Amino acid sequence: MRKEFRIPYSDGEPQETIVCMGFAHTSRDLVPWDKPGYEFWSMNERYNWGKFRYDKITRHFQLHPYENFMRSDNRNDPNHAEWMKKVHPFPIYTQEKYDTVPSSVKFPLKEVIRAIGSPYMESSLAYMLGLALLEYERYHIIKRIEIYGFDMRQNTEYVYQRPNAEYLIGLLRGKGLDVFLPDICPIAKGSLYGYKDINTGFAQQLEFRHNMLEDQAHEAHYAFHYARGLYDASKMIVDQGATPTVEDLEAMHTEVRKRNRDIALVLGAFNENKLIQRAFGDFIETGGSVQSISWEEDTDHGEADKQ
Repeated sequence: MRKEFRIPYSDGEPQETIVCMGFAHTSRDLVPWDKPGYEFWSMNERYNWGKFRYDKITRHFQLHPYENFMRSDNRNDPNHAEWMKKVHPFPIYTQEKYDTVPSSVKFPLKEVIRAIGSPYMESSLAYMLGLALLEYERYHIIKRIEIYGFDMRQNTEYVYQRPNAEYLIGLLRGKGLDVFLPDICPIAKGSLYGYKDINTGFAQQLEFRHNMLEDQAHEAHYAFHYARGLYDASKMIVDQGATPTVEDLEAMHTEVRKRNRDIALVLGAFNENKLIQRAFGDFIETGGSVQSISWEEDTDHGEADKQ
């Protein structure tokens, strides 16, 4: 018979609302620390970033390999290894139970995978959401999850984690849990396809221009190097006292300079287009639209939704 995993709570009782907190400066300081009936789940070196209430933390997640979080060259906190060695008034979820980490609790990975239906967790937030789902299905106490300090924007190294986070948020909502994200957070937000076609059309135009300019840049580089090769070869011949004439060389040199200007113009347009694509992507991610549609819900989520 399989032994059931018991959930460790810092105060002995689960709460109806869980707050998952990360590092992103855009929303990490919006955590509603003084709300009653809340559990606060922290991660990694979050205690060293932004506003933080150590006395409010009920659980902590450090699911990197032991050698990783115990290293001495940790840029987020050089003293993180010493922090992990201390006794804390809350459990710290780790890959294994470690003697050198007295508050460590082995994360119930197999149980969480069974709860979400697949071994698909790409971030610390994903492990938090997976554990929340496990507890919800086992105890039916959790009703709401609030997420602060996570962005996973397109122009960051964490963008690969976003589809997984959005998948899990959708899974939790489908199970009946209320999942709140601040307005400034781009996760699980987008446009209404078909109602905002102008956004898609403009994005497609930018992509088409991107590809066209990329082709032109390749052609300009080829023409430049071809002209430069002719010039260098002819100059070598002239230096050895043979033809072509100096006038021919000057004409070739003018052609090289022209091709170089062509490259600069195309690359300038190419880079400008990339900047516009990035700006437009950020604009859409944060809820912007060339067309605006009023979408109101009857549900009142209280003060947290107004932050």
